[in-house]
Amino acid sequence: MLKIHRLMSLIAAGLLTLGLSSNANAQDRPRGHVLIVNDSDEERRVCLYNKRLNMTFLPNRCYTLPVGYSIVWERRGRLREFRVEVRRTQDGLDPVILAKDDVSADTSQIIVRDGNISLRSFGEADWVPRAPAEYRVKFCNVSYSTKVWLTIGMEAGFLEMTEGYWAIEPDECVTVNYSARAGKKLRVPPKSYPIVPYFRAYTTGENSVRWSGQEANGDPLYCVNSQSTFALEQWRLINGRRIEYPCDREGEELQRFRPAPALDRDTPIARVDF
Repeated sequence: MLKIHRLMSLIAAGLLTLGLSSNANAQDRPRGHVLIVNDSDEERRVCLYNKRLNMTFLPNRCYTLPVGYSIVWERRGRLREFRVEVRRTQDGLDPVILAKDDVSADTSQIIVRDGNISLRSFGEADWVPRAPAEYRVKFCNVSYSTKVWLTIGMEAGFLEMTEGYWAIEPDECVTVNYSARAGKKLRVPPKSYPIVPYFRAYTTGENSVRWSGQEANGDPLYCVNSQSTFALEQWRLINGRRIEYPCDREGEELQRFRPAPALDRDTPIARVDF
């Protein structure tokens, strides 16, 4: 019996090794992570329902995705088949326009297109990294003997926001995690992307210097507060409608921002020197 048990253990170990090697090219994607892509021509709301005891009344998670945007759904616990519903957000009631039942628990990608939902399973497609890149920019004061005052702006698909201030001492740097700031201040889903980063900076006193955007370049005008720290939404998509927020409270004014260096998954952190 001991010999049989030992033989079975060796067989099991061999099968496990084969399984690991066969999935080596997909090890960057933890099982249970699903990339959802809106490849349609309109904003869509995607709702996911975990099937349990044949009850799918309440969605496990819903995401509102602008055109061309994606998000990672991190499934928890035991993985089961699930249902996907795609809704149109412009009509107020979010009617269901597409749906798929009994979606495989091993699904790794959901691509929403006009008229259909495309699914891909684990191992069938190249996977993105474990999470989209964090959008971080390192701002350094390398040329000035006084503080550089920094404000940031960002576009995150369904909103734009600004925040300030950071004081950068001479010969020092400040790294701003745009993704974390959006999540902390405005509850932007942490896996949503892309984020388009902007900034504006200045020094004070004699021979002051400013780094701002240019109207000729189409750089955005954002609301800031010139008298105190702030975190301000410029606009937000709500039920498919763009809601603008006025810039008329005490200390608020419009200033033009310039784009930060482009970021992608191969450039997890960019740098700006003042």
